[in-house]
Amino acid sequence: MKLLKLIPVLLITAFAGHATAENPKAQVLVLIHSDTGGTLEMAREIAAGIERGGSAAVIKRVSDSGGAGLKDFPVATVEELPGYDGIAFGSPVYFGNISTAMSGFLAKTTTLWSEQALLGKPATVFMSAGGGAGRELAIQSFWNTLAVHGMVLVPTGILGTGEIDKSIPQGNTVLGTTSLASQKQVPRPSDGERHLAREQGAHFAGIVTALRGAKHELVKAAPAKDTVKANLQRKNIVLPPAPQPVGNYTPYARAG
Repeated sequence: MKLLKLIPVLLITAFAGHATAENPKAQVLVLIHSDTGGTLEMAREIAAGIERGGSAAVIKRVSDSGGAGLKDFPVATVEELPGYDGIAFGSPVYFGNISTAMSGFLAKTTTLWSEQALLGKPATVFMSAGGGAGRELAIQSFWNTLAVHGMVLVPTGILGTGEIDKSIPQGNTVLGTTSLASQKQVPRPSDGERHLAREQGAHFAGIVTALRGAKHELVKAAPAKDTVKANLQRKNIVLPPAPQPVGNYTPYARAG
């Protein structure tokens, strides 16, 4: 009788072990630039939420420069980005835009773009926003680059806003969590901003897990079987020579 009771437990354990072996946790990169540590503090909360959501999180920075506390975190390379199942991007707000260091890092991803290496990969954004001016613009500027890569943008909506203290300014936006770092009514990030960041991380982990492995192979155009020139020759069609420009006419001009 005891053996019969043990059989379901053994079966569940065996299947659970099999599932874990074949489906390890989704790997999420929390990629940041931080000047004074505000973005780093938000990154810690984002990572905690990702872990709570069942995925593994690793925090890396985009350059050797940065504030105190960043030296313990490795510097990411552009080449490693496709190896993650999802990426959470964090940066200070610079005049309604992303930081110079983050912009410089993303500018190096042109090869990934041409290879569509990040196509379909989930991405979410959080920021340290100073006084808060231009924070939505800054997140959208982040999104511009990520959209060009074809990444799946994961906003937050009103996730977690019901639980935050609304008697003080908070960094919640429908696009992603921010921290109002220069508004010192309370220590920043505030408890509410930390809560929102954890909720964003957990939500993002769920999306990453759901989309993991869903990327399809790119469909490449088949090479042309015939050329216009060969087709014309086969049909005995002879085109008259095109007239050359007369005088100092320039057929086109480069701009920009």
